[in-house]
Amino acid sequence: MFNTDCFAQSKISDFNDLIGRWVRPDGGYVLAINGVDDKGNLDAGYFNPNNINVAKAQASIEENQIKIYVKMQDIGYPGSNYTLTYDKENDRLVGVYYHAILKQEFDIYFLRQKT
Repeated sequence: MFNTDCFAQSKISDFNDLIGRWVRPDGGYVLAINGVDDKGNLDAGYFNPNNINVAKAQASIEENQIKIYVKMQDIGYPGSNYTLTYDKENDRLVGVYYHAILKQEFDIYFLRQKT
């Protein structure tokens, strides 16, 4: 399970690399991260291509890696979520998408959308 207790050990500046628009190349899904507060809550949006409600978006540092958890709560997405790790070397988000309706997990990644 995603651990938010270790956020106290990190600083907001550790999460600056997350800010931006991220695209899943396998479908064009977009995760937009606009900012982060002092508790690790992300100001995030998810689009497929229309806006999908994000119920929770959280960042933390675990084992010296930036982790992200994003949970959707919308029609067609009741509890579907992403558990991601920021791959700084390749500037991408890598992890698992849990499709709540199908009850299946998929290995996915997001690439930063260049402006």
